Amino acid sequence: ADSERWIANNIRRYEEDGHGLYVIEERETGAFLGNCGPVRQLVDGASEVELGWHVKRDRWSQGIASEAATACSDHARRDLGLGRLISLILPANMASRRVAEKIGMTVEKETVWGPKAQPHLVYSLRMD
Repeated sequence: ADSERWIANNIRRYEEDGHGLYVIEERETGAFLGNCGPVRQLVDGASEVELGWHVKRDRWSQGIASEAATACSDHARRDLGLGRLISLILPANMASRRVAEKIGMTVEKETVWGPKAQPHLVYSLRMD
């Protein structure tokens, strides 16, 4: 049921926003490694486009998230015409914080966000 909701939500994102999460796959084998892409989020009452990334745990620390995030931020600017992206990251998630910083994002603020109403850092990147 969770997978079906996730799929339906992503189909809706493509229909409404024209973009969403993209599959990350290994070039050589086509194996699924995770996902990355721009998704619309409501943050502190404002509509924002978040660049999110998720990589399978057994492939962490191999540069996959950084490579995907770079490609997706370039795509968001060049092909989607977006001038700003954010990433919502739990403060303790140092690996994701490093990915955000590698692609030029900086901490803009802290907010409480998500289904568990947890503190998140809002990283942002101006691309115009």
